[in-house]
Amino acid sequence: MGCKRPSHAWLAWLLLALIACTGFAQELSAEELSDAEASLEEGLYYSSDYDPSNETAAIATFPFCVCDDYRCASSPYRIQQQRPQVGSVNTKLCYTFEYLGDVPNPTTCYTKMQTHLEKIELEVDKKCKPAVIGATLNGARRTFYYMDTFPTGTLRVTKLNLNAGNASGALLCLTITNNKASAGGFDCTSPFGLYNNHDGMAKYSLFESSDHRCCPTCIEGAKPPPNLPIQFPPSPPPPTPPPPSPNPPPPPPPPPPP
Repeated sequence: MGCKRPSHAWLAWLLLALIACTGFAQELSAEELSDAEASLEEGLYYSSDYDPSNETAAIATFPFCVCDDYRCASSPYRIQQQRPQVGSVNTKLCYTFEYLGDVPNPTTCYTKMQTHLEKIELEVDKKCKPAVIGATLNGARRTFYYMDTFPTGTLRVTKLNLNAGNASGALLCLTITNNKASAGGFDCTSPFGLYNNHDGMAKYSLFESSDHRCCPTCIEGAKPPPNLPIQFPPSPPPPTPPPPSPNPPPPPPPPPPP
């Protein structure tokens, strides 16, 4: 079974509903961005499995494709985000592939993808389409497509030609212009700007071939900063009560009798 994509009319309806129900994310402060990027050095983690319940659910959400298996556990590969490489003109967002090795009782897709990994798709913000200007794998150019016909943007890089023998350490890089004007003033040069949820987490799908029978979908990114408790200033001390009034003088003695 090939990949079934939703019609444009259906997408238009869904997009209107999506815009009505959601808003655009606020940009992070410089301090929040620095803290979150620094957490890349502390480790990475992956999401639980994505498994749409039916075909309608599948074509309504990323990767907008009907496959046989979406489970992240059915992929023998993961990607790890690297710290952005910021240049004077462009920025590179890069990902290192990791091969997980043999596992007991592998799924059919796990076994297929050990032999061949054809492409990767990332869920991205539509506004960043003009800002992404290139893709490379181990320094060699790769064909990429930035699709904006779905409710969220999809960035596809093809002809990866990876397998169990050569995937570990393979470096995929996206080249993004630093010129914010290309994206209408929006900054797409960080994981917080490029990805659709603007939380630094990359939602991605891997495909074994153009047949699209396997498209395991995972989420990867920096460990989020811990939720810090809100610090309130100490309450001011209660006002000091006024000193007690002095005792009134005793009444004058009664006048002597005449």
